[in-house]
Amino acid sequence: DIFLTKIKPNGETIWSKRIGSYLNGVQRGIYNENGEGITVDSLGNIYVIGRFHYNTFIDNQIFYAAGTNDIIFLKFNTHGDLQWAKQLGASYNGWGKGIAVDYEGNILLTGDFVGTISIDSHSVTSKPGHWSSFVAKFDSIGNVKWIHKAIPDIGHNYVSNIVVDYQGNCYVTGDFGGGI
Repeated sequence: DIFLTKIKPNGETIWSKRIGSYLNGVQRGIYNENGEGITVDSLGNIYVIGRFHYNTFIDNQIFYAAGTNDIIFLKFNTHGDLQWAKQLGASYNGWGKGIAVDYEGNILLTGDFVGTISIDSHSVTSKPGHWSSFVAKFDSIGNVKWIHKAIPDIGHNYVSNIVVDYQGNCYVTGDFGGGI
């Protein structure tokens, strides 16, 4: 399961949340979830990106993976209350990695996938059988603005993190096999 904890500057825990295979305190799924990235916006809202394996339960909602693993993207308020949860479906495999917020409150995500990854009417497809990386932009209420590959298909490539500068440009880093 994924955990989310808010800690005061003095190290004292304010609250903790468990996110994953449990529904009303009872284990419903047998698979795992991973939290991979976290950021906050200027209002104190918390955004988490990660992945889940086959299925997961989040605040009484069930999510089924389109492939083996799918990406989960969550927004919580400063008190730890879930505001919304989004799934990025990967036809074979997906893994959420990095997350950042720009000065306008838009959220930028990055991750890795094999096959096609999609949300709403937006999608990107990897070279057959290869891992590829994506960058996606959402508004503060979770509407997707765009999704693109982070780097052209050059063999396998994986992202590690994303940051945004004051002009709204995003920078992504990771590793790859092949040439650029």
